[in-house]
Amino acid sequence: MLQSILLVFALVGGAPFASNRDTLRHAVAWGPVLDRILEILAARHPDAFARVGRRQFQIGVDALRRELPREDDATVTVRLMQLVASLQDGHTQLEPVRDTAFAHWFPVRFYAFADGLYITAIDRPHQAIVGTRVTRIGDLAADEALRRAETVMGADNAWGQRENSFALSNATMLHAMGISPDPHAVTLEVEQGGTRRKVRLESVHVADGSFDGRFRGEMFPPFRNDSIPWVTAFAGRAPRDFRVRDSRLPLHLRYRLHYFCEPVNDGLYVQINFMANADSQSFEQFTDSVFHRLDRNPVRKLVIDLRYNSGGNGDLVPRFADALKVRAPRPPWRQLYVLLGPKTFSAAIMLAHGIQASVPDAVTVGEPSGAGYNSFGDPMDFEIEGTGLRLSVSTLYHQLGRFDDFRPYIQVNLPAVMTARDYFAGRDPPLELVLGNDETRSLTALLGTDGPAAATAAFLARESRYGGLAWWEPFSERSVNTIGYEMLRDGNREGAAATFALNTLAYPASWNTWDSYGEALALLGHAQAARNAYQRSLTLNPGNASARTYLESHSP
Repeated sequence: MLQSILLVFALVGGAPFASNRDTLRHAVAWGPVLDRILEILAARHPDAFARVGRRQFQIGVDALRRELPREDDATVTVRLMQLVASLQDGHTQLEPVRDTAFAHWFPVRFYAFADGLYITAIDRPHQAIVGTRVTRIGDLAADEALRRAETVMGADNAWGQRENSFALSNATMLHAMGISPDPHAVTLEVEQGGTRRKVRLESVHVADGSFDGRFRGEMFPPFRNDSIPWVTAFAGRAPRDFRVRDSRLPLHLRYRLHYFCEPVNDGLYVQINFMANADSQSFEQFTDSVFHRLDRNPVRKLVIDLRYNSGGNGDLVPRFADALKVRAPRPPWRQLYVLLGPKTFSAAIMLAHGIQASVPDAVTVGEPSGAGYNSFGDPMDFEIEGTGLRLSVSTLYHQLGRFDDFRPYIQVNLPAVMTARDYFAGRDPPLELVLGNDETRSLTALLGTDGPAAATAAFLARESRYGGLAWWEPFSERSVNTIGYEMLRDGNREGAAATFALNTLAYPASWNTWDSYGEALALLGHAQAARNAYQRSLTLNPGNASARTYLESHSP
């Protein structure tokens, strides 16, 4: 989760920008700017303090207000950005947008993988270090530098925070945060093959100082400037090469524009990177082409990859979701998979929900998404006059999931983490897992086709592999409970009891799973086992009237 506000401010701790602390000069009256930011947040955000208490946020405000006279403009800007980011809302953030002091960037793209911080693209003069692991940036170890950078832009969860690694390319940001002592240059220490070396990078000035780079793929520069020749870690390809489909690249890297689909093994791979219409093909046309193809050529595995989709127009979602829904009763696929990752955000979350609502047996694969089903969105932008800053503020709360689902990410049924080692070797663990020989169908699908025993065996195998991950969800408790009651209605009491037993294995702390299990056991005439299940349910929920009634009427 995000750092506390006090820690956030402690992380800045850098040297002043363009002056020393004895002769600080402010071009901006920051007190009124802070007041304006707070005014906009109060007026526009539906619940700004949903994830951070109002009192704790106010502590941060007061701490910043005390520091305003003693800090330079760049440091105050970073602290204001951190203050807004502390609300833990990926759609609410403060960022430079014009040719301000923050329009100075280093020509390098960093990306944080599960196994460290790496360089995924760089200007051609420094191409020798592309693909290397970064061990140190300026005065700090890479892990600490990344920890500071993660605090500057809003994010719903820790995985979304990781995407803020792009900010390490901003020269002014590094200096203001105390990472680099030089406001125009930085020394990197990188490692490859066990050998470490140091490289000095000089900053470049760009006309567009915005922080939109967080939404670009990891092979693209963190800033907009086509005059600098760039090289990526893939056989010397330039970033623009990823805008043209190249069959020599792994599927997930093959084409990073709007969307495409290709047959793979006994399935169909569909990658959707933007919820927007491409110039060559509208999203509606793309949707129709995908499902016409499926209707003509059914597949065993339909894979929808949303790992690189940071959102766009949510109004495009229903077309795709409805196409799935009308085919769900007799689907032209055996199993549908949705690939997720930290970049999956905003309208892509809406698409993921639309897919799962239309196809409840869809399996989520990969890493947690950048936001959950219930989150804030539909931001409105406000220019903060005289600062070159833009404040984006969420204006709506999207409740796509249950009212009591406060998880800031989508749970993953089949976890598969992308490491730098895999990425640079051209491997794709999530896709390889889906297309491999292991049983990867949803456990609810297995319940329907192979029965409770097979589903339970598959659950136990997955639990031994993924049980230590807090973000693993084997299946929805509610969906398995529904299947159990459908079995009861069909007269299959043994199957229902085994299904409810599976639910208690997966969700032992849920009073409802034990209540349902007790009901099925009672119908089977297993009185003592039913009493045990009902007693467990009552212990977890002393207000469970059905359990209390059964225990009182069936005392030993």
